[in-house]
Amino acid sequence: MDKQKLKLMDSFFHPKNVTLIGVSRNLIGPSGMILTNTIKGGYTGPLYLVNKYIEPGKKILGRSVETSLDKIKDDLDLAFVIVPSRVVPEVLEECGEYNINAVVIISSGFAESILYDREKVKLQKELVKIAKKNGFVFTGPNCNGIYSSAVSLNAIFGPRVRNIPGNISYVSRGGTAGVYSMIETRMREMGVSKFINVGDAAYLDTHDFIEYYGQDPETKVIGAYSEGISNGPEFIKITKKVTPKKPVVFYKSGVTDAGKRAALSHVGAIAGEYGNKIFDGVLKQTGIIAVESITELADVCCAFMISHIPKGNKIGIVTFAGSLGVMISDACSKAGLNLPPLSPELIEKIDSKKMLPEYWSHSNPIDLTDAMNFRSITTIIKSLLEEKNFDGVVFLMGNFDDKHAKFVDFGIDFGSDPKKERKGAINKLLEETMAGPIKKLRKYVEIHEKPVFLLGPVNSNTGIPGMLRSHKVVCLPEFDRIARTFASLAKWGAYSKKTKLD
Repeated sequence: MDKQKLKLMDSFFHPKNVTLIGVSRNLIGPSGMILTNTIKGGYTGPLYLVNKYIEPGKKILGRSVETSLDKIKDDLDLAFVIVPSRVVPEVLEECGEYNINAVVIISSGFAESILYDREKVKLQKELVKIAKKNGFVFTGPNCNGIYSSAVSLNAIFGPRVRNIPGNISYVSRGGTAGVYSMIETRMREMGVSKFINVGDAAYLDTHDFIEYYGQDPETKVIGAYSEGISNGPEFIKITKKVTPKKPVVFYKSGVTDAGKRAALSHVGAIAGEYGNKIFDGVLKQTGIIAVESITELADVCCAFMISHIPKGNKIGIVTFAGSLGVMISDACSKAGLNLPPLSPELIEKIDSKKMLPEYWSHSNPIDLTDAMNFRSITTIIKSLLEEKNFDGVVFLMGNFDDKHAKFVDFGIDFGSDPKKERKGAINKLLEETMAGPIKKLRKYVEIHEKPVFLLGPVNSNTGIPGMLRSHKVVCLPEFDRIARTFASLAKWGAYSKKTKLD
């Protein structure tokens, strides 16, 4: 992509001002939601409203509304177009006339209508011609908007996610998928830098924003969702350039016949153009990390921000229960991870220092049996991190989240304080018991630069998940999610290292 186009795309995320064209008083419609979300989100720049049919002097949410762009005395930068599809070409011509740099076309009724109205495809092609003629870029049509933490711009048609600033950036072919990606990220108390929905991807496609994020200093991890790949060679070229420097985590849906038909009617995406086998080949060429759900997309993107990257796929497991060890072993094996045996030296060290009862498992997974001393457990995890034969550690003590706390306890009375009762006996006990050892564990993680995963909730009324994340421990509630996420980090680490050597 040429530098001029990248510069124009910067107006999506760092606009000097925003203009909503076609805004109405219906606050639960597309324009109303975008307006209220932009205001509530605290956008820092000028916000202009345009509706050619509004009565003179009428306001929306106390803000003046102009009848045309020529009434605005400013050099316009970013515009949202929210008008009927038949009017969009006319509005885009006006955007070109006033030298607008970037346009978000929210309007629907274009290529996604291909199954019943092929004329809409021609209308979409007309939009591209107008943009190229006038020298601006656009995303959409049929998209739901933009989020940018840099300027507090939350211009989304849909629920406003209360994001916190961070370094994960998302691009999505489906708007709702993008919103759920941000929700899942926020649930993990992790921050988002940017989000954009490409909708029908008439002009700019998923790979264009992967390229933009690749050179964006505010983005460290790239998450993408799409139902199809429209330009395979360009997609491969761009992602091969970006992935050695930054992880690209990709959820491609539309892999079944039913999904392909749905994709065609949703955003006009030809999901079958690059089918499953061909897409698998693309992944191998480019180093993209493939995931199979929005939840996994957030799992992996957030883990990249929390954890060190494993240097291999050899994993050590520490567990309070033998059954948990068996289950995680199955999950790791399915994900392509290896469970090496413990070295004789490590077994001797654990035995001689009496870190565990004599009847511990003496194998990997390390079954702690009835040893409930967190200081000893921290020492054992430290010993595994020191071993060259292990690239990371998983610690299992049971996933007692807020739901479980309603039904179980350790028989310990924490008194009648309602706040303590809401937290639940188990969570309170764990929070107090784990705080010190986890702080020590952080030091060992930093020294050896290896990841540590723990079985537990991503979000809780207690401070446990946040405490773990702050000390570089990845907390996930399911065995498969732990194994697949660890494997994803290891895969990217191996690819990045190989491309640097090449």
